[in-house]
Amino acid sequence: MAHRVISDDAFLEIALDLFRTYGFEGVSLKMLSDKTGLEKASLYYRYPAGKDQIVTTVAESVAAWFESNIFDLLNGTGTPRARITLVAERLKEFYLNGVKASILDVLSIQAGPEELRVVLRKMTQRFPLALQAFSFLFRGVQRGYFSFTQTQRPASNVSSGDCEGGRCRL
Repeated sequence: MAHRVISDDAFLEIALDLFRTYGFEGVSLKMLSDKTGLEKASLYYRYPAGKDQIVTTVAESVAAWFESNIFDLLNGTGTPRARITLVAERLKEFYLNGVKASILDVLSIQAGPEELRVVLRKMTQRFPLALQAFSFLFRGVQRGYFSFTQTQRPASNVSSGDCEGGRCRL
């Protein structure tokens, strides 16, 4: 019988779905093996520390996804509307329009290895900064400091007359 071949990305997607659904304690290597078609020996070959290493790798993968698809976009270039719209679209994709559970909620229960808790702690520390950036953009639009129809100018082109009380019109 031929051995099943599955990419690391495909494996991590399946593992993510299982951990989202059943949590750390509810997922077993047998379940991972059954869903991926890989034998347990193959799982241990890829992840010698077993389920602890798999869940930590999944969490690192999710953290990397959030970094590039949420945090970087919020702090990136483009109009506030474009950034917020793109972030909202990415979140809808990640959570399948609200059908999928938050991996942070599911895995933050006191289970799993210390490495998992370290990854989750780092990720959750990024959320307040991202929400602060989002809130800044939203308040700026509400107060008229940003306009979705204006063309953004580089900060070096902002004159002192464009600023009042530390706030500048872009």
